[in-house]
Amino acid sequence: MLTSRHPFLIAALFFSAVLLSSLPAEAIPAFARRYQTSCSTCHVHYPRLNAVGDAFRRRGYQFARDDLMQHNPPPITLVAEGHRELWPASDWPADLALVPAISLVVFGGVPVYPDDEVRPEGEAVVSFDRLFRGASLVGAARLGDNVALYAQVSLAPKETAGVGRGFVVISDLAFGPALTLRIGQMEPQVASFSSTRRSGGPAYRLLSDAPPSVRWALEPLFRGLTVSGTFAGRFGYDVGYGQGLLTSSLGEPLRQLPRDGYAHLHTKLGGLRLDGVEEPTAKGKETSLMLGAFAYSGRHRLDRRVKLGDPKFEEDARFFKAGLDADARLGAVEVIVAFAVERHELDTQADLARQQGLAEVSYTVFPWLTATTRVEADFGLGYPRRRLLPILTVTPRMNLKTSVYATIEEDGSLDDAVHLSEVNLGASCAF
Repeated sequence: MLTSRHPFLIAALFFSAVLLSSLPAEAIPAFARRYQTSCSTCHVHYPRLNAVGDAFRRRGYQFARDDLMQHNPPPITLVAEGHRELWPASDWPADLALVPAISLVVFGGVPVYPDDEVRPEGEAVVSFDRLFRGASLVGAARLGDNVALYAQVSLAPKETAGVGRGFVVISDLAFGPALTLRIGQMEPQVASFSSTRRSGGPAYRLLSDAPPSVRWALEPLFRGLTVSGTFAGRFGYDVGYGQGLLTSSLGEPLRQLPRDGYAHLHTKLGGLRLDGVEEPTAKGKETSLMLGAFAYSGRHRLDRRVKLGDPKFEEDARFFKAGLDADARLGAVEVIVAFAVERHELDTQADLARQQGLAEVSYTVFPWLTATTRVEADFGLGYPRRRLLPILTVTPRMNLKTSVYATIEEDGSLDDAVHLSEVNLGASCAF
């Protein structure tokens, strides 16, 4: 006979099976395959980066240290040696990587909704709809010494293929790491942390939560160009121009004009330098403090129709968001603290303003086990909105990540009670 505990038992058995059924595989992500190095060179656990991986990302996917480049296999020559020096009278003297930098990431999960008062409409206590949630094909290639290409295509059941991040990086344009250009579709470089590189749990609200009336958020994607760089290894900047992504009130994507701009300044105290050049005094585990500030401003076109058959009704929304963040790494402990203010000026509705706060503490108990606690809060919406997220991440293999997290939240737009709204059991594997 089925009891009320039966759905929780099914979910627990699924998660246990994920933990215990790591199949043998020679699976390494794209850049580890390209540079013939270990995943742990750049990752605490994927996609969370360590200091070396963060410097690698900032420099346009280049290592600054010779000892990390020594295993890079020789490329395949596309133009014969006798013709290379004849350019432009011959083809461009290009090379092709011997090992393709391509990865397949498969992911899925089982959400459990224990509280029927806040359970999403149409959901059961345990849902297997996202047991296989989808897969992403990630490719990266070097098109020369200082040019790299990154592309991501996502696949999901009953959905068409979607393009995620995809951009070209041109690094070391001037004064070494002082000028790097990114062109394409990417997350805006506004903080020292990103939802694409989180240990686990849902995306950060401060970066990805969109107010219902405007449907705009910093993440997941920004289309345009970003200029970045570091100075003296300790100071960095990011400046972007383009357009954010926005959906209409009916869930349709809206074509936006490039009217967004942002600036981000940051500095790092202690630890590995931002440019990845190791200092002679740097020994042992990372002990550092990253401090940053950003401002983002722009204008979006909003769709105010109630249903698809209604006459076209659009308006412009002007908005501004600014924030501060700190990222401290103390050996096995990492602490992220951030705060942001946001304001939207609307023509047909009252202006909207809010403040958002975030605090997250992660403790790497073992290289394969990380415990994280995240607290998030929104202010200024006229009602309390807070959530607590305990997260446990286990990597039985470096390329296999499993996690479990709980969402304990208070949302004053629904009621004034605190609910255990979700327990999520998930896994992903990168090949």
